[in-house]
Amino acid sequence: FQGALPEGQVKTFIEGVLKAAGGQLPGADLLAEAKALLEANDPAGALELFATLGQQEPENAEALAGLARCLMLLEEEEQAAQMLDSLPDAIKAHPEVAAVRAALDLARAGREAQGKL
Repeated sequence: FQGALPEGQVKTFIEGVLKAAGGQLPGADLLAEAKALLEANDPAGALELFATLGQQEPENAEALAGLARCLMLLEEEEQAAQMLDSLPDAIKAHPEVAAVRAALDLARAGREAQGKL
């Protein structure tokens, strides 16, 4: 991009106009806000944002991984597993999605091992 203003300033301006006009937050903003809520130990709030972003951008692996992570934290592991199982292979291969799958599998294995004690 070349113009009178740097690309970053143009993006900031456009995002401001969208927000002021009642438009939806850009995906990157939603993702950042959802991750911040998750880090602040608010999985329910983060779940809403990750779900919204997943609807807006159904191929956004980070949003889908965040959604599954929130479900796990809200003790909805079966729903998280079903969601992860339903994803296309390309998204399942994404590092964040694979990490959530591994965490889910590890949590299940831990409970099974604990039950055998």
